[in-house]
Amino acid sequence: MTFLDGLREFVKVHLDINIQVGVKTVNIIADPRADVVSFDETTGALKINWEKLPEDKIEELKPVLSDAVREHDALLIENRSKELLEEIKVTESSEEERVFLSFFKGKIPDDDYTALRASLYVKRRFEEGAQKEEIDRLKLDILKRYSKRGRNICDLCSAGYFKGLIKIYEEMQKYPGFSNEAFLEVYIPIVDEGNLTVFVSGGRTEEQVRREIESKMSRNRQYGIHVLYIHGIGKSNIEKINMVIYDLKSKYSTLKIQSSEYQNIVSMKLTF
Repeated sequence: MTFLDGLREFVKVHLDINIQVGVKTVNIIADPRADVVSFDETTGALKINWEKLPEDKIEELKPVLSDAVREHDALLIENRSKELLEEIKVTESSEEERVFLSFFKGKIPDDDYTALRASLYVKRRFEEGAQKEEIDRLKLDILKRYSKRGRNICDLCSAGYFKGLIKIYEEMQKYPGFSNEAFLEVYIPIVDEGNLTVFVSGGRTEEQVRREIESKMSRNRQYGIHVLYIHGIGKSNIEKINMVIYDLKSKYSTLKIQSSEYQNIVSMKLTF
């Protein structure tokens, strides 16, 4: 039984409501003024009011939601005040998002995948013009649920770095002996580094790369951080990075560089 089947059965058995059409969005809310359950047949939006559910019904609902998290059939973001499940996005809003997520499913750790889904939702809400207060709350919810690693995933997702990770995977896959474990050796440090990372991909000029590196070096110094990581894929991007680093070495006398290459991918650690 899928998450939606289980939820539909729960509503039918415990709340005496029979939903005939497809559910697309599920909201778990805590609002003493709202009905215990409501369903919009036009939008496919189902709302369940946690505040008005009897205690025994809450206990019945919890396993259904737990299954959703475990099976990655739903996106769960915690409520900031009561740490209840506030929002579950059952289907991504576009084919592009579904393809994007399906690429990473099974390739990255399960918790990272769920955090990525939550992060993609935050990115979408930002693009839809959500208020800063809502975006900040959603990011805080991700931090609470998935720790600093989840927040890093959210930041990297917002900056478009996960699309770069797809390119890294596809490049590594071209070589004999490739394994998903080899990809994780590249992926995990990038996620751990979070905002300390500059990812260089096609379409960027040498000057743009230099500006981003210097900007992040300056920002990091302000917070007492004296390290920056750079990742690039492809011969032209590696050459671009090397040219920028060559110039920076003459500009910053204390700059130290550790570099490693895996096939057609370069990773650098700058200490300054």
